[in-house]
Amino acid sequence: MKHLILTLALFASPALADKLADAQWVLSHQDRYTAAQINWAKAYVAANAPTPAPTITTKAISGQTALLNALSGSKGGETFLLADGNYSINLADRDYKGVTLKGGRGARIGSYAKLTRVSNLSFAGLTIRCSAAMPAGGYCFKLDGTKNITFNYVAVAGVDGTGFAFYAAGAVNTGLKILKPDIGYTLYGVVMYGGADTLIEGGDFHHLGSDGISISGNRDTIVRSNIFRDAKPRPTQHPDVFQMVGTCTNTLFEYNDASGMWQGGGSYTKPQINVIYRRNRFAVGYSNVIYLAAGSTGAVLENSLKTVGQYKPLIRLFDSGVKRIGNTLDGKPY
Repeated sequence: MKHLILTLALFASPALADKLADAQWVLSHQDRYTAAQINWAKAYVAANAPTPAPTITTKAISGQTALLNALSGSKGGETFLLADGNYSINLADRDYKGVTLKGGRGARIGSYAKLTRVSNLSFAGLTIRCSAAMPAGGYCFKLDGTKNITFNYVAVAGVDGTGFAFYAAGAVNTGLKILKPDIGYTLYGVVMYGGADTLIEGGDFHHLGSDGISISGNRDTIVRSNIFRDAKPRPTQHPDVFQMVGTCTNTLFEYNDASGMWQGGGSYTKPQINVIYRRNRFAVGYSNVIYLAAGSTGAVLENSLKTVGQYKPLIRLFDSGVKRIGNTLDGKPY
C-alpha cells in the first residue's frame, strides 16, 4: 500500500513531510518504481541525507610539543587526554570541529592562554593556573572573536587576587559556555564585552577580589545555578556578584546563591533590555543587592534576600520599567 501512495504523491506534493524517508523507501524497493522516480530519489537522498557524525578518537598526550602536533593534525571530533604537566595555549584562526582537550587537575594551562578567532573547541577537567602579581588587564585565559568554545569542569586558580580568570573581549565571542567551573583567588571571575549566546552555569566563584561576573553590551546571556562565596575585596574594590556595565539585551540571572561580602549586582547608569532576575538567594554584606538603571525593562521575580551584618539588603529599580513580583526579605514579602 505504501508504494502505491508514494507513486501518487512523490511528484504531486512538494511539501511532503517525510520526503527523505520516502526517497530512501524508493531506493530500497526500486523494482516498484519508474526510472524517473528512482532518479529523483537518488538525487534527493544525496542532497538531504544527514552528514555522518565524525568518528571520535581518543589519544593520550604528554608534553607541549605532543599537544601542538595533535592539534595541528586533528581532523575533528578527537579527544586529547592531557597527562599531568604544564601546557601553554595560544591558538588562532581555526575551526577545530569538536576537538576536546581533557585532563585532570594536574594538567595545567599557564597564564595568558589565548584563543583568537577559534571555533568549536572544548576544555574539560583541566586547571588554568594564573600568575602572581598580574598587572591591570592581566588575564588567565582570553577569548577574542571565538565561536562555540566550551569550558567544562575546569578550575581557574589564582594566587594573590590579581588578574581576570576569563577575559572575553575584542571581537564578539559567540556561543561561549562555561560549565561547572571552580574560579578562585583572582581579581575578577568572568569579564565579557560584547558577547552573544553565553551560558555560565553551575560554577563556584570564591575568594575573588572584585566582581564574579561582569558583562557589557552582551546579548542573550544566561547565568544560572552558580555559587558566589567568600569574597576577598581588594583595596578600592567592592565585589559585585553580577554586573552589567553597558546596556545588555536578553539577560537571565536565575537560581544563583550568593553569600558573604558581595554586592548583588546590576547596572547603575545603563538601561538593560529584558533583564530577568529569578529565584536567586542573596545573603550578602552590602546593601545594594539588585539595582537596575532607569529605562530598564524586564522582571525581578521571587528572589530571596537575607540581612547580613549592619546593612539592609535593597532592590533598587530607579524608576525603571522592571516588574517586581514575589521577592522576600528575611522571609517576609518585599
